[in-house]
Amino acid sequence: MQLPDIAELKSRYSITRAWADLGLRSQPGKCVPSPFREDRSPSFSVFEDGTRWKDFATGDGGDVVDFVKLALNASTAEAIRWVKDRLGVARPACPPEATRKPGPKLPPLRRGTA
Repeated sequence: MQLPDIAELKSRYSITRAWADLGLRSQPGKCVPSPFREDRSPSFSVFEDGTRWKDFATGDGGDVVDFVKLALNASTAEAIRWVKDRLGVARPACPPEATRKPGPKLPPLRRGTA
């Protein structure tokens, strides 16, 4: 089974769906209050069929991975894992210890000098 690449994940999982899965307030749209901060004047937009977003007050924007990163205060890898989990993409199993190739033999560490 081939795992989807990042571009495919982004095309399969929209910001609109992430918004709902994250339980953010309000609804995504072209001109709505930011779900990430207090916003007296709506300045947040989700566009291009839910594949891009922009916060015009802060200048932040991006795709669904960037949206999830900001919402969860996560790294890119964590955001991608979160999206994969929502899409039901299985993670590859790690090989058992016995089948792993041993790494190179490293010399013991020595104390440095001043």
